[in-house]
Amino acid sequence: MTENEMLKLDLQMFAEGEADPAEGTGTDSTGGEGKPEAIFTQEDLNRIGTKEKASGRSSMLKDLGFETEEDAKAAITKYQEWQKSQQTEVERQNEALAQAQKANENLESQNKTLLAEISALKAGVHGDSVEDVITLAQRLVTEDKTIDEAIGEVLEKYPQFKNETVEEPKKPIITVGGNPSAKGESKNDPFKAIIDSYK
Repeated sequence: MTENEMLKLDLQMFAEGEADPAEGTGTDSTGGEGKPEAIFTQEDLNRIGTKEKASGRSSMLKDLGFETEEDAKAAITKYQEWQKSQQTEVERQNEALAQAQKANENLESQNKTLLAEISALKAGVHGDSVEDVITLAQRLVTEDKTIDEAIGEVLEKYPQFKNETVEEPKKPIITVGGNPSAKGESKNDPFKAIIDSYK
């Protein structure tokens, strides 16, 4: 074979990906005949994202058979009302009973807490420490030990919670000799007497 008769090899055929034989060999990856890369700003991306989100939401609503989001919310509300109307009287009573039991448990818990606070105050706990003492005492309460006994144990272990009365020292009383008159003048003014002694 001579130089003119040599087979022309398309080296792109041996590359990792398969080359499309319809494309010519004149494409250049550095941008020769290809499209230039598009550059987007953050505002463009936000606008595109918002537009896609809205179109996705509207297509989902249309797939479900609704025109707007408000129509979908109204349909859900109607469905919930329908479900409630389908409940039997027994189910409604059971639901009301469960709510009443929950309210009763909350009231019992509040009652126990208030009784514990009263017991703590009777035991001489300082007002700022009542909640702390109750918290410590509640874990000590058993079937055999009441909250009063548990508070007593906590106060034995932590005596700083007790409300100890500390007598304040008496403040001195400063008196000035004689009563001042309503006019502000006094017959026996001690300061005037001192000033007069220097004259």
